[in-house]
Amino acid sequence: MLEARVPRNLLFALLCLTVVLAACNNNPEPDEIEMAENTPSTAFDDVVEGSYMDYDCSPDIDDPDFRGIVLNAPEVVYFSPGESNPISGAFAQVIVCGAFAFDYDTMGLEGDFADSIVVVAVDEATRASFHGTMLGIENQEPEPPGIYGEVTPEDLSDDVIGGYFNPNLAVILGLPEKEADYVVYALLGSFESNRVRISIRESQE
Repeated sequence: MLEARVPRNLLFALLCLTVVLAACNNNPEPDEIEMAENTPSTAFDDVVEGSYMDYDCSPDIDDPDFRGIVLNAPEVVYFSPGESNPISGAFAQVIVCGAFAFDYDTMGLEGDFADSIVVVAVDEATRASFHGTMLGIENQEPEPPGIYGEVTPEDLSDDVIGGYFNPNLAVILGLPEKEADYVVYALLGSFESNRVRISIRESQE
């Protein structure tokens, strides 16, 4: 018999509390963080923000025993002051590509992981912390339908669920329109991703 599913609003509140406490007390200084190697910024040009698709710049999870989250991000993102996306309102395309793999029943989410992952960005200069999820995206592309057909939770209880998520941090985190360097990572309960650094710079064109 499956355990009762945790209400999403309660789960999200607990996740956010964990993020806030970590951001206030436990974030190491930038020179102490082991950063993942970034992908050239042009590799993210074709990524649709708010999508759940696999792109060339998406992380690969090759280890069948891996459980957790992996992020990939551009080195530098440029913006033009006063300009914004007419649909999302974002001042820049601060895209992060994420991939995950979890046991189906992790945290009682029954495979519904992409929208429950909390993404965190910490400003290296001010130490200001921003956090949010894919649920903060209006007009996001719908998550792909399940590939398992008509099955029950019991049928999936022993399965590993993998997927992708591609948020624009300027949208889901409400990043301010300014030049900054951010350390970015993602959380789901006790699972914490690798950390990536994104520099946001004003365009000189």
